Amino acid sequence: MTDKEKIILEHTRLAEEYSKLSNTSDLHTAKEWEAIRQRMNEILVRIEELRKIEHTWEEFQTDTVGDMIKPDMLDVEQIASDCNCSRQVVSIWLEIGIMRAIKTGKSRMVPREEYERFKRDYLGFDISNRAKALKAYEVVNGA
Repeated sequence: MTDKEKIILEHTRLAEEYSKLSNTSDLHTAKEWEAIRQRMNEILVRIEELRKIEHTWEEFQTDTVGDMIKPDMLDVEQIASDCNCSRQVVSIWLEIGIMRAIKTGKSRMVPREEYERFKRDYLGFDISNRAKALKAYEVVNGA
């Protein structure tokens, strides 16, 4: 396993652990909740460290022929198709700010770089509905 694969795997594992901890039931003592909150903060710090490492990878990547023929902008339908979800779910992501778009008349276009950032930052998160997407947004953005 390469170093990059190890980092991606750790990032995914930590995101899953954070998600499980954030969905913990209310049947804990104050001391247990403090331990859970502390672990969640540790996870956030480590995810941020991993994100900084992952962001450096792009600086050294060169365009391949496949990348050169990809469009620079994607519409909501293209993203929904690529993510195997509905246009409504993509619209929720755009409303929350998980992904940023440019409004062009009646439609919204997402720059390919923004879409790639979205896929990297939300890897391992469940963002299948508004509530879960909001939780993921808070984790990723440290809110």
